[in-house]
Amino acid sequence: MGVTWHNEFRGERGPLYLYGAGGQGRDVLWLAGDCGVKVAGVYDDDSAKWGGLRAGDVPVLRPDAYLNTRCVLLAVGTPRAMRAIVDKYALRDRPTATLVHPSVQGRLVGVGAGVVVQAGVVLGADVVIDGYALVNYGALLGHDTKVGRFVAIYPGASLGGFCVVKEGAAIGSNATVLPGVCVGAWAVVGAGAVVTKDVPDGATVVGVPARVIKQAEEK
Repeated sequence: MGVTWHNEFRGERGPLYLYGAGGQGRDVLWLAGDCGVKVAGVYDDDSAKWGGLRAGDVPVLRPDAYLNTRCVLLAVGTPRAMRAIVDKYALRDRPTATLVHPSVQGRLVGVGAGVVVQAGVVLGADVVIDGYALVNYGALLGHDTKVGRFVAIYPGASLGGFCVVKEGAAIGSNATVLPGVCVGAWAVVGAGAVVTKDVPDGATVVGVPARVIKQAEEK
């Protein structure tokens, strides 16, 4: 647990920069501190935030030519925003870090670059999390669960064993996904939903038991 560095230049580690100066950015900033990692700055597209200071006197920076030569960790909370930033600034396979809070119970057998796992998360045996995924406060991931790239799992969500969450899916706060269920790519599970069967790619499901209320035309 703690910090893992990825795609280092010349074997060098850090300093770490974040991308995203909103609420999620503040959460990741605190997570970095709990992992013993100093954050040198926070990038953001919003010009109103440039030059402002964050907790710990961390400056908010305008995205510049140095961005994709630095070690940058995404600190945004939605799957499509994650992918958009990675694509816009060509961050795939660039230096980044994975942060796993020291309080997390369990052990990841596979974890991709740029993953954020917040405090209070419980992991069953043989959990795998792919790159740029977010697992937020107090979530539970059952044994043999596989989480795809750009997935966001929000506070208090619970996934049973052998679940599969495909790329870009979002699991809402306090939602429950029963064992063996597959949540499709870029699908959305509403807060508090109880998912008893597979969710199609691009679908939005809500309720108990969860039902499809929207099907995206494009993924």
